[in-house]
Amino acid sequence: MKMRVRNLLLPLKYDEKDIYINTDLSISTTIQEIINSFKITYQVDKIKLSLKQYNNKSINQDLFNLDKAKSLKDYNITENDILQLEFSNIILFNARITIALSYLFPILIFFGFAIKLYLKYNLTYIQIIILLMNTLHYSKRFVESLIDIRGNDNMNLVPAFGVCFYYWVIYGVLIGYNVFHHEYDNSGLLNFNLQVCCIIGFLFSEYFNYEAHCILRNLKVVNKGKRGIPQGGMFYFISCSNYFWESMIWFFFSLYVNILPAYLFVIYSVVNMSYGALEKHKTYTNNFENYPKNRKAIIPFIL
Repeated sequence: MKMRVRNLLLPLKYDEKDIYINTDLSISTTIQEIINSFKITYQVDKIKLSLKQYNNKSINQDLFNLDKAKSLKDYNITENDILQLEFSNIILFNARITIALSYLFPILIFFGFAIKLYLKYNLTYIQIIILLMNTLHYSKRFVESLIDIRGNDNMNLVPAFGVCFYYWVIYGVLIGYNVFHHEYDNSGLLNFNLQVCCIIGFLFSEYFNYEAHCILRNLKVVNKGKRGIPQGGMFYFISCSNYFWESMIWFFFSLYVNILPAYLFVIYSVVNMSYGALEKHKTYTNNFENYPKNRKAIIPFIL
């Protein structure tokens, strides 16, 4: 069996070459045996190690999170596959705390801009509604992150920085600064009736997004942490109902806010979630032979 070793250690750049090595691995080799075999040479106990597979199926997980007693065969790896071990950045952040803070700060940033405007000019009813919409969404996501993310999960420096920059700067600062400005007005394209429709659509999307997360959470409990096939709601049509409703949340929000940074944010968010949904959909179809053939990834009947 051939193994590809990729070094992503500090400084944050790829090595010039990826090293291919022949090992004594076979499909009967256990995860624990892999860890033991590399522990002395690469000091695996000090760095994160992930295992990937180069064919239609992929593990793509932290090696230490896999079942140590299982063999490569249990993960559908064959003798012809090429395994990849990634030695990544040793600077790790607690995933639960990082994600929770990324959701908390947009609330604080919006309130900061709102208070600054209120002390000098007061707030319009539109700005108050936007503040409430923002607070509702990120309060929900903050609580969900504390419930759904395991306390021992970690994130590398680059993803942690990217998540915080995305929510704090691209969303919080750029949108918050423009919305809570004394000259802000969202009525250029929307009349009052359309504004009401946006608020109702936003609230319905929040509810169905919450419902999708509950389905996924309950499925994880029933399967004792293992992956299963989600059922109910929009999961009948798509693999990632939570991403679909998240996209709808930002669609109605950006339409109500009606400024360029909000539209750019929703475009980037939808593209990013679509990519993630396609990856999840591929994982479902590869791992479950009975997976519903009529399901798409994120947009019913289309994508």
